[in-house]
Amino acid sequence: IYNSKIPAPLSVVCAVIKFHIETSGAEAASDPNLRSLAAGFFLHFLCPIFVDPAAAGININLPKNTRRGMILCAKLLQTLANGNRFDVGYMQAMNPFLDRNEARFSQFCAEVVESGNDLAPYVFKSLPPSVEFELWWNLYCFIVRNREKIYEITSRKEPKATEELQKQLLVSNQYLLELYREYSQFWKQKSTPENDQKYKDA
Repeated sequence: IYNSKIPAPLSVVCAVIKFHIETSGAEAASDPNLRSLAAGFFLHFLCPIFVDPAAAGININLPKNTRRGMILCAKLLQTLANGNRFDVGYMQAMNPFLDRNEARFSQFCAEVVESGNDLAPYVFKSLPPSVEFELWWNLYCFIVRNREKIYEITSRKEPKATEELQKQLLVSNQYLLELYREYSQFWKQKSTPENDQKYKDA
């Protein structure tokens, strides 16, 4: 995994999320290494392939023991990404492996984001940095909901894949920007305890 080249669109996704988590100040103080970004990358893009290869278009017949081994690999990788250690007896033997790979894993995560850093500010340059983190969570959910489309794009291995992903992200950006403006106007013009609660609920 460390020696693999991450597809450019996935690097752009990670870089964009990292860029605006940092500029908005969300999580930056409590999570200086943005461990949540790495955990999300493994949770939604990599580990599912180990758990269910067929869902990623890899149609192979695996013996039951092999499938169990792949699930354990996914659990191991996700635990490494989360920065945790095993407390379950039969998995504790893997904790030394996690300790040995902590530094290398952090370097790998930095490399994933670094290759998309140049594009990240450009993709979302119009969105103000003061946007509440809840809206960025909506963006994150948008990416997760469309991860199959991202898989489809990256599998083509064409230069246009990055352009297509940028278009999708820009569409999401426009939606969030309009939502932000609408709620901002609502807040300024009709600020009452009742309406403030409606805004928060929305």
